[in-house]
Formats: sequence, structure tokens, C-alpha cells
Amino acid sequence: ELRFRSKPDKAYRRWNVAAGFKFGLLVQSHTKYQDKDIKQKTFNIDNLNLLNYGPTFRFGYGQVSLYGYYAISNLFENGKGPWVTPFNFGLVLAPF
Repeated sequence: ELRFRSKPDKAYRRWNVAAGFKFGLLVQSHTKYQDKDIKQKTFNIDNLNLLNYGPTFRFGYGQVSLYGYYAISNLFENGKGPWVTPFNFGLVLAPF
């Protein structure tokens, strides 16, 4: 991750920007299903990619930042499932 932080103002708040790259390795996969009659848990879902990777970013001011990640890799192996590209975003609160 590469980070940039501006000089702090009088209240010691500063702008911050960060960009990076994330790699992930699948260790285990499972699904859960439950309704009033059935409770089912399935392990080792077929055709999931073992590796996922993609860029990350963070942008904020003071103790509040926005975070995002977009996977370049597909969730399933090529031709063995739907084209699903994971992404996530959120708000980061860093009290210190």
C-alpha cells in the first residue's frame, strides 16, 4: 500500500490517500441454509478460484475514510460458473 498524508491542521487533522493491491488465498468454502424445517451446511464448493486479487483504495480526512476493493479475478474458474466479480466498500473510523 502506498500512502500520502498532508500536513496536519491546527486540530491535527490531515488528508490521507492510500492505494494498494491485495492478494487472497481460499482456505475453506461453505454455505449455510436454514428454514423452519431444514438446516443444511455444505462444505467445499466446487469451481471456486483459489486465488483472488485486486486493487484497494482509501481516501479520507481526519479520522474518517472511505475504503474500496475491486477484485480483478473472477470468483469461479473460467467456464465453470457465472461471471461474478467481488467488490466491497465502506467507511473507516480510526479513533487514534
